[in-house]
Amino acid sequence: MAASRIAFSLRTTQGNQDLYLIDSDGENFRRLTNYDDLTMSPSWSPDGKRIAFSSRKTTGLPRIFELDLETSEDKMLDAGRDGDHNTPIYSPN
Repeated sequence: MAASRIAFSLRTTQGNQDLYLIDSDGENFRRLTNYDDLTMSPSWSPDGKRIAFSSRKTTGLPRIFELDLETSEDKMLDAGRDGDHNTPIYSPN
């Protein structure tokens, strides 16, 4: 098993952009999200159990979500707030 994991966004030839995870040794490549729009800017939680990210999956505008890596459930963190919300980062990390 790799010492660390890397989360990243990947845009497919169909134009969708989702989050993926891979071990630092190149093993265990897997898709984390499967939305019909842009998903980007993953940020690891300090405990390594969640990833915050930006996605247009619900409103057409970028919103901030958090994905639980154990349950694969996500939740929108910035509901009801206007504007484009991008590049979440946990602090402290």
